[in-house]
Amino acid sequence: MPIELPSLPEQRRVAAILNYADALRGKRIQVLAHLDILGQSIFQEMFAFGDGWASVPIGELGQVTTGKTPPTAADGMFGGPIPFVTPGDLGSRQAVVRSVTKAGAAASRVVRRGSTFVCCIGATIGKVGAATEPSAFNQQINAVDWGDQIDDAYGFAALKMLKPLIIARGASTTMPLLPKGQFVKIEVPVPPIDLQRAFAERVRAIAGQRELVFTASESDEALFASLQSRAFRGEL
Repeated sequence: MPIELPSLPEQRRVAAILNYADALRGKRIQVLAHLDILGQSIFQEMFAFGDGWASVPIGELGQVTTGKTPPTAADGMFGGPIPFVTPGDLGSRQAVVRSVTKAGAAASRVVRRGSTFVCCIGATIGKVGAATEPSAFNQQINAVDWGDQIDDAYGFAALKMLKPLIIARGASTTMPLLPKGQFVKIEVPVPPIDLQRAFAERVRAIAGQRELVFTASESDEALFASLQSRAFRGEL
């Protein structure tokens, strides 16, 4: 069946519209990528390790807890309102995939919002995440509920920077593993708390800006898909 094509000028007009929308989408993605590394750059600028601050073992800076998975064979453990964090959730900006009930949380371990998660076993050893709300977590993860000496945002960023050390300490001929007893001995530099809080304010500002750009990026994706659909229908 013959296909009726639009005139060449019309094709060029449609292509120009789609190219513009695609370029806008690409620029938003670039901005998001820049914002994702900006916090790390600010951390390195403000807290270049070796500035003379005392380094203190993690175990002395907060409460360290190893997670636990509720009994999977028991009824009423999963599918509740409390996030259940696993290594696959660490470093992701997506919502936590699994959740537990109050009974499931009681059979697991729960930490407060702001605590830092660190995977200490397996291929993803060293991955770091933060609790965005009170959350349960599994046995592959150690969580640090920071004490008064450490701001949550600083503690998260510090452990993220220490990922190579965590990986090295957990090196094994079989499965990578960093036992809790060794994890708590890893030392973290402790800058003045006012400096940590200043860093946290900057991180919050970046997060707010990223949220705005991400929302705009989602709109760009929807617009581009709509334009493509209209172009194929000859309605553009």
